[in-house]
Amino acid sequence: MIQNSVSDDVKDKDECYATVDKIRRMDPNVPGTYVDLSANDQANTTINVPIKVKIPISSFLLFYNLKWFPEWMGKICIEIYPSYKNLVICPVVDPAGSFTYNTNVTGTVKGLLQAVTTFHLGFHNINETFPGIILSSGTTLNAHATTGVLKNITFSASDQECDHIQIRTAQYMLQADVYDAIAQRYMQKPLVFPIQTIESKDFTTALQAAGNPVDTAMTVALKHCDAAFTVFRKNIHTTTCFENPNIKEVTFNINGKYYPREHIDTLDDVRSRNLTLDALNTNRSLTTQIPKDLHTSIQPYTVIQTAGNPSADNTTVALTASNIYTDGDRSNYMLGIPFADSDDFMGGISTANATIQIQMTGTRPSSGYNTAVSFGQPTMIITQDCLLKIWGFKSSTRKQIEITHETIEQIALTV
Repeated sequence: MIQNSVSDDVKDKDECYATVDKIRRMDPNVPGTYVDLSANDQANTTINVPIKVKIPISSFLLFYNLKWFPEWMGKICIEIYPSYKNLVICPVVDPAGSFTYNTNVTGTVKGLLQAVTTFHLGFHNINETFPGIILSSGTTLNAHATTGVLKNITFSASDQECDHIQIRTAQYMLQADVYDAIAQRYMQKPLVFPIQTIESKDFTTALQAAGNPVDTAMTVALKHCDAAFTVFRKNIHTTTCFENPNIKEVTFNINGKYYPREHIDTLDDVRSRNLTLDALNTNRSLTTQIPKDLHTSIQPYTVIQTAGNPSADNTTVALTASNIYTDGDRSNYMLGIPFADSDDFMGGISTANATIQIQMTGTRPSSGYNTAVSFGQPTMIITQDCLLKIWGFKSSTRKQIEITHETIEQIALTV
């Protein structure tokens, strides 16, 4: 979510973000490590890879507007669990390069992208199997290979070690009388911040194979829900890299109401793209740039109409459609559905019942992009508006810091 809310220009200059373009030019300002495997021609080789990680605290939704946190507000605990399961692999391959593959068939990387649609140069999760360019003499991915074959590769990890953990925070000093006056102020009424929570939940069943209908459901409670984003995992190793599953006539039945109002396709459909950008609140924005990797993940190819060769002058020829696949990232796909029809805070949908059922239906075509790929249970990511309340002292009847779905008017009536 944070990745898609930051413009490409910012990500290009920030060491906390990695993009395909930065990796291809081997930009040092990426949160990862470049590993040259050209000398490694043996399978099942163990390599210890050091990775430096920087976590900007300001990127947490809780601290986006909460810049100052005095002692009388209590204590906020940030728990961070580094995990190798969230690591990603990205090949450093020039899409303009050429090489010989599969018994001396000479071609380009871009040509291979068109011939093998499951092959792409974007990100893959650790422990996932994906097609890659391999040296003919061994089993190593080589970014600069001129002779090789296309085979399935798996970069696996099973252990990690974290050390040199540091946190750096700034302290703001107030005069004692100002400090005491602010604390006294919020003993009678809470300090209130508008925030947004993010919750994820899996659907109950996996997507069926190509040529079969999609019908899966889950139960969830919604309170002031602005938008929902559905991502499609291939297996248990898919944690951050999600591809377009190619589903036709998608719709969500939420407590008896259909979202969107008409069926949409995840591919070749400007309506689904428009809904996703609306859900991200970036559609037709003059100040926000749509990330390039989101563009190429929503629509991984361009449809080209080619005119046939006429047999004579003044004749009619038919057009033949073909797909030109992108050499960009395809691992950043999500299907967004907006629920708020305005910019009003807490303007999304809420359900009166404790939980409701959300049902997703559609159809997977029998042929086309990603129809040969198996997908597991989809996951829905739900964003909900709520309020953060902070009191000036701790009480036995309530928490000093709490998140509530009450409105401002409801809070005013209780204090």
